[in-house]
Amino acid sequence: MVIQQVVELARFFSALNERLDATRNAELREYQWFFDSLTPRLETARVLERELDVKLARRFNVFDYLRSKSGNQVNEVTLSRVIADLLDPSGSHGQGTLFLECLLRGLCMDWASEISLRGAWTEVERKIDDDRRLDVFVHIDRDHCIAIENKPYAPDQPYQVKDYLDELRKYKKSLLIYLPASGRPPAEESATLDDLNTLDKNHLLKIMPYDRTGVGRWEDGFDRYRVAYSLAHWLADCRKSCDVDRLRWFLREAETFCERQFGGNNVTDTETSTIKEFVLSDERSWKTALVLAKSLREIMKDVRKKVCRDALDLIWCGEWGDLANDEEWDWDR
Repeated sequence: MVIQQVVELARFFSALNERLDATRNAELREYQWFFDSLTPRLETARVLERELDVKLARRFNVFDYLRSKSGNQVNEVTLSRVIADLLDPSGSHGQGTLFLECLLRGLCMDWASEISLRGAWTEVERKIDDDRRLDVFVHIDRDHCIAIENKPYAPDQPYQVKDYLDELRKYKKSLLIYLPASGRPPAEESATLDDLNTLDKNHLLKIMPYDRTGVGRWEDGFDRYRVAYSLAHWLADCRKSCDVDRLRWFLREAETFCERQFGGNNVTDTETSTIKEFVLSDERSWKTALVLAKSLREIMKDVRKKVCRDALDLIWCGEWGDLANDEEWDWDR
């Protein structure tokens, strides 16, 4: 009797494995079909893109010429100068307070209607106590100011944001904009959540990312300081409010730079349209795309894990060893 049960179980699991293998093979065939069908369409789209470049140069961006010699980043101070000049009513753009008004409106600053912006002026790398420097400082009047801590690349320094907030309390009303590449908050050593929770309604901090993709809920306790507004949003608002073609072109270049550099959006409009058209063409395509999209987070996690491990192994000359297998490492960060 026992032997018969064992035989039946063996048959059951053998049949189950066969069905699982068949299911896996069917899924793999679907994925293979999806990419085999999409790849030639993308190649055609890229040929079309190159033909369009001859007349439209859609991949050209002036900010690419401002990158460092390594080719990876535009200098942080250069970005601060661009932001400061646009916010300066007496800046070379000649639009007066228009761009500063766009920022205050986008951030829903209720005290903006109480003040005059005509006498405002901006300063880059403004020195404060303890040899700190505020990346961008907007002097509105003796009672109001805006400061921007520009953080596209560099990490925070100890007590950095806390010191800035203490400095801004000298004003009747102030705003500190924390401007990271994504929507990340200040580092704990720079300013804790408790430090921020001591702020009153006259002295504010707002986390505003560079790109639209950084906007959203993070559920880390800092959401009350985040705004549904990014630097890319502001540049778009400035462009829409401006009638000067030369400025509109530059603002669009800056907006595109934010999207590509910090949002990871390196796909052209033609490629995006091709992918969208293919995915939505029939049920088979969009169902396969949906499965792949659900798997993307885990795929990216594994890619980051491999890159980190390989880099550390290279740095430590192969002595990374058992530490690489430590499950306590947070590879997402």
